Amino acid sequence: MLYLEKRHETLSDEPWSEIKASATIDTIVQQCLALFQADNLWPLHPDLIENYDLKQTPTSLWHGTAGTIWALTQLHLTNNNLPSVNFEPYLDLLINRQSEWLSQIDASLKIDPATPGYLLGYTGAYMVQWRIKKDPNILNKIEQLIQTNINNPNNELMWAAPGMMLVALFLHKDTKEKRWLDLYHQAAIYMLSIYKYDENIDSKIWTQYMYGSEAKHLGLVHGFAGNAVALLKGIHLFEATQQRKIIDDIERTFINTAIVEDELANWLPCVGKPRPGREDMLVHICHGAPGMAIGLADLWELGSKKSQALLLKAGNLVWAAGPLEKPWGLCHGTAGNGYVFLKLYDLTKEEIWLTRARQFGMHAIKQYEQAAEKYGMIRTDAWCGDLGLALFLQSCIAQNSEFPMIDYF
Repeated sequence: MLYLEKRHETLSDEPWSEIKASATIDTIVQQCLALFQADNLWPLHPDLIENYDLKQTPTSLWHGTAGTIWALTQLHLTNNNLPSVNFEPYLDLLINRQSEWLSQIDASLKIDPATPGYLLGYTGAYMVQWRIKKDPNILNKIEQLIQTNINNPNNELMWAAPGMMLVALFLHKDTKEKRWLDLYHQAAIYMLSIYKYDENIDSKIWTQYMYGSEAKHLGLVHGFAGNAVALLKGIHLFEATQQRKIIDDIERTFINTAIVEDELANWLPCVGKPRPGREDMLVHICHGAPGMAIGLADLWELGSKKSQALLLKAGNLVWAAGPLEKPWGLCHGTAGNGYVFLKLYDLTKEEIWLTRARQFGMHAIKQYEQAAEKYGMIRTDAWCGDLGLALFLQSCIAQNSEFPMIDYF
């Protein structure tokens, strides 16, 4: 079996309604702003207390207040009829509280509270500051953070060089400054130097030295797919021969690590010995077919027909598995998985994929409503919360397949 049925639930048959989707976005934004506590930012959601044992609201992009501010800003940009708040007076709090909340995380994971990481570290918080304030001094700080983080042994998107590579590309798009391309190249050279052949898969793979363990992850957030997307997004910056080599190596790993049954494909969290707690076949953005399809989508144009077929099989798997029982957001939720269908709609122009994305959207609305009733409040973060659903619903309305913080910032 390519997925665990107990982790999924039956898809709702409620038909797509743009009116309901728009109203849900508006409600989520209003609920999120109603929970805003100025200098205290947002309250800690009960789920983070129960399942993560946190005592302070995170300030990260991934599941914290930096991501909340980013998502609210992005939603308002796409629909200026949505309510908004001027967050500029509170942006320094994202920096001031960063190491404090990271120090709460389980000591066994060996996370440095001063980490520059993109999705959970300082760089993400500074990127939100830059997005709103456009202060050149912030860019100088981000430049320093990237320089110090290239050789981070985690070797994945959340904490290490691949996240820095995406940041450099985003900032080059914003500023056109050459320094960001230089930093991208430095990080890319490092990542290519540690992309090593593994005879067990007859292809190359990265090793992550992370959370006190060593493993070869495949997924978007912690492994191969996230590293690959950072290289593929900047593939035009390499000379032609190197471009072809990078694409061919990435495609070979993508194909050789797939587990295929008829028209379905999924991937294990790790090649070889897994990181503790990552033994099961998952269907998440962080581990499994959804993240592989999001991260390797550029192979539709850059790779071969084998990659195209595999991307379709990944989409079929997400559909066959159905919505995740975990309701929230992007990283391991129904909304995040729905982006696979938007990607495939963009690539194939076949309406079935847009229809499937929107069906996942309607189901996710139900999950959001049930969770809000259960906890008495919404979860306000972007990657793991209800703002991720709002971003996905907006993408369903606009027929836009860009994944937040990966394809754009």
